[in-house]
Amino acid sequence: MALPAVRPQSDVRVAFDSFANIHYGKMRSLYGWQTTRNAVEATLRQWYVDVQTRQTLTDGTPAQLQTFLEHLPTEKDCAVSVVYLGSIQTADGRWRFVNGHYASWSELLAADIPPHPCRIVILDACSAAVVRQIPAWRKLATLTLLASEQGELTYDFFPSRLHPVDVQQRLPLAYAWGQTHLDAGWDKHISFLGLIWMQSAAMTDAPPADLSEWRRFFDLCGQNAADFARQSGRRWASTLNVYLP
Repeated sequence: MALPAVRPQSDVRVAFDSFANIHYGKMRSLYGWQTTRNAVEATLRQWYVDVQTRQTLTDGTPAQLQTFLEHLPTEKDCAVSVVYLGSIQTADGRWRFVNGHYASWSELLAADIPPHPCRIVILDACSAAVVRQIPAWRKLATLTLLASEQGELTYDFFPSRLHPVDVQQRLPLAYAWGQTHLDAGWDKHISFLGLIWMQSAAMTDAPPADLSEWRRFFDLCGQNAADFARQSGRRWASTLNVYLP
C-alpha cells in the first residue's frame, strides 16, 4: 500500500527524550513499548530535518526518572520537545518500576523540570488519564497524548494465538508504515498506542509545525483508536485522547 509523500519541516528544531520500563522479570515485559518508542522517533525523523535524540533510558529507577525530567530541554535547545514515557501504571497514578518499586506522579513531578512552551508528552501506560487529576503535570507537559482512560488497560500487540487480530488486514496503512520506517527485523510487536500512532502517521502528509497542529494529529490518533474499537471490539483497544492543561 502506497504511503503519502511527506516533505519534512526544515525550520523546526525538535528534541526527543524517552524513558520506558520494559523488562519486568517474572511479570509481563513491555517489548511492544520499545517498538513504539522507535516508531515515534522514526516519525520525527521523517517529519523534521533537525531532530536531536537526547536521553534514551530503559528500566530506570524513580530517582533516575526524576533526573531524566530535570534534564529535559529548554526553549533555547529546541522549538518542540517530544517526550515518550512508557510503563506499567496503577489506576491511582503510580508507576511500577522494574525493581519492584512504585512512585506516584505527585512524587516524581517534584523534580525541578525546565519549562518549555511546546513540550509534547506521549504517556503510554494503563490509566494514563489519571494525570489530569495531578496539578503538577502542567509543569511537564504542554500537550499530552494519553494512551488510556483512568481504570483502562492498554495492550501489547504480538502475533500469536493470544492476539488473534490480523493487523496487516485490519490496519494495512499502519502495517505498511511499519514495514517502511521501522527496522527490517521488527517482529510486529508494538503497543496499542504505537499501532494507532503508525496508522495516524501514515495518514499525515504535512508534519505538525506548531502546538495546534500537534493537537490535530493527536485528535486523529484518538479517532483512529475509536474506529479500531468499533471495528475490532474493545478487547484489544484503549481510549486515546488529548490533555491540554
